[in-house]
Amino acid sequence: MIKHSRKIKLESLFLFGIAVSCFPWVSFGLNNMGMQPYFIVMLLLSMMIYYHKYKVARFHHSIILLPFVFILFQSLNGVPIDFLFIRDFLSYLAFSISFVFFYEYLLIYGFPKKFFYYILIIWLLACIPQYLFGEHVYSSLLFAKSSASRGFTSLASEPSFFGLHTAIICSMILLFCKKEETSKFLLLAILSLGLSGSLTAFVYYSLFISISLILTRRLNIKSFILILFSFLIAYFAILKNQRFGELINIIFDSGLIQLLVMDESSGSRIGDILTPYLLSFYNYFLPMGRVSYELDSLNFLCLSSNIFESLRSCGWIANDDKIGSYLGSIIFHFGFTIFPLICYFFFLIARDLRTVIASIIFLILIVTTIPPGYPMMAFYLAAYLFYVQKKYAIKKPTHNAKL
Repeated sequence: MIKHSRKIKLESLFLFGIAVSCFPWVSFGLNNMGMQPYFIVMLLLSMMIYYHKYKVARFHHSIILLPFVFILFQSLNGVPIDFLFIRDFLSYLAFSISFVFFYEYLLIYGFPKKFFYYILIIWLLACIPQYLFGEHVYSSLLFAKSSASRGFTSLASEPSFFGLHTAIICSMILLFCKKEETSKFLLLAILSLGLSGSLTAFVYYSLFISISLILTRRLNIKSFILILFSFLIAYFAILKNQRFGELINIIFDSGLIQLLVMDESSGSRIGDILTPYLLSFYNYFLPMGRVSYELDSLNFLCLSSNIFESLRSCGWIANDDKIGSYLGSIIFHFGFTIFPLICYFFFLIARDLRTVIASIIFLILIVTTIPPGYPMMAFYLAAYLFYVQKKYAIKKPTHNAKL
């Protein structure tokens, strides 16, 4: 067994790494970018100390090779080493190290429910100064984009990311909390959604919370009624007169497609999501470099330039190098070579009808606009896999005798 003093030191170091990862947009005024890379340093340091002390390596640690495979494919595609190259490399490094780091923590210590509960409360309380002093109260701490008609950003760069962040935290807590605590955390989830005031956040919450309730067998009439009435109260009390309500009205009056055409933000998000899949499809799912490099060859390949005719239309292609889909970014950069890893992961989490349904929802979720380097998403992947392994008694590797 690990000696008590060493165990405390390692756990404290891991918890500090988790804490830093829970505030990835905090830049301390050093730059005007969104997500910051500081957490990567902390996670790498934690894992280096872990490997040095205990010499434990497992099969899932091989995912750390992903960013170096990215370098290989980008080099073969002739992509220059510039800011975008470094950003994408750091994104895959963040994804791989975050997954291994948190999965290793779960194997040793289990899920830190109270820790994430306190983190959630901090994010909710951070909305109070914004309410009292305006949305730019944290301008010296981080770069945020919001307006009076939108929801709170809290400690994120925009309301949708605030919603995404709290949705992941609430979903993970619901996976590991006691059954009698379900209502409490569902109400906190509804409160967080109301504060974010984001239609995109509503999508995140719907998918994340559904997965947790399905896996834990808590998706029942009581939970449904609680969620429905709480959301209706939040909608009519807070969301109706904000941007969220405006977008809902457009959908009811003109339809979803018209919303994507009329609202530039919504349309660009869909374009960013579809772009990597369209380009990968037309390139036979070979690993690719940059979106801009592939655009010239698409004019004669797309079915149409009219977005109303087909989702495989050139009208949905983004005109820059931005990729807005979590899974799409991975498929775009790694092509068919990543398919075995994706299939293997879904093989591990799909154990029966319940987990298959949850896996389908999860697949829809990772198609959405989530940055690949976002650490909490990698944490969620690790927690999801850990929960299924624990719940369905999938044989997992035993720890070294030193542990």
